[in-house]
Amino acid sequence: MRYLHNIASSGRTQIMPRHRNAVGPAGGMIIIGPTGSGKSSTLDRFGAYIGDYARLHTSLCGLPCYWPQIPFIRMTAAGVYTKKQAARQIATIIGRHLNDSRVISTVERTADYDNHIAKLLNTYLVGFLIVEDIQLLSRMKNEVKWEILSFLIRLQENGIIVICVGTILLQTVLEAHRSETEKLRSLGTIWIRPAGKGNETRNLCIKMWQRQIGEHHVEMPDWLPEETGRFTAGLRRHVPELFVPLFKKMADDKLKKLSRDYFCSLAEVALSHIAPGVVIMNRAYQGKRVDSDELKKFEEYIDCDLYKRNVIHRNEVLNRYLKRRASRSKSVTGST
Repeated sequence: MRYLHNIASSGRTQIMPRHRNAVGPAGGMIIIGPTGSGKSSTLDRFGAYIGDYARLHTSLCGLPCYWPQIPFIRMTAAGVYTKKQAARQIATIIGRHLNDSRVISTVERTADYDNHIAKLLNTYLVGFLIVEDIQLLSRMKNEVKWEILSFLIRLQENGIIVICVGTILLQTVLEAHRSETEKLRSLGTIWIRPAGKGNETRNLCIKMWQRQIGEHHVEMPDWLPEETGRFTAGLRRHVPELFVPLFKKMADDKLKKLSRDYFCSLAEVALSHIAPGVVIMNRAYQGKRVDSDELKKFEEYIDCDLYKRNVIHRNEVLNRYLKRRASRSKSVTGST
């Protein structure tokens, strides 16, 4: 801020440097919670509030300038096995914000990915870097794990605030690399827990109940929050997966009153794919011991399909980009 004040008070136009050593205090934060507890939804709301788009500053204290600013970068650790892949993903997101595909080409011309990405993030005044699905490092070899973690730590040392988001399996990564990951949680840890029993689950059911369709308005039974919690373990992601088919079937059957047997029979079918994981979660809620192996089973039951879909989607996006880049290269070669 002192540097910017000196520029503004000088009273003349200056060419501002494209990067500094830091734009803020180095630090890291961990956001952790079970799969489906609402981590991604929280980030979506946060991004919608801030605005996930780049701003262009054309003046600073009355002086002309041209300085794009990106509020934050949100990437995923799914399918990332090397530092270069992480750097390419960050550069691709920056290029998409700036509508400039040349940004990613700068990654191909360097081997110092730590400093290069730090310069890019500082150049475009990125407030913080969000890394989702960081718990997937627990399934990788120690060398790969350490390469990605050291990359994030180096970014922090260059003044980038890094927010790592992961499921409960992230605990195994943090415990296995406790000394190295202290910096990644220097700003604290935020736990996003499933919807608790009582008022929280009841309020969630009331909001969902307002979305019902059909000729008849069916009153929400008093037992609904209890049964919803039993079938979903309070995992917010799966509440709509239960209520959407419920409302459709109620409308098809022209139901006027919902019975417990009717609800339970549909819930068993609609949420059969997460039932083993929900059993593990409910055991934990009852105060019974749940070891790390069972937590891993929970993640596999709940999240394996989503992880595979994320990797497939990321590869499709990357392949489309590479094809466009290859076609542009051919057109330039042909014109020359």
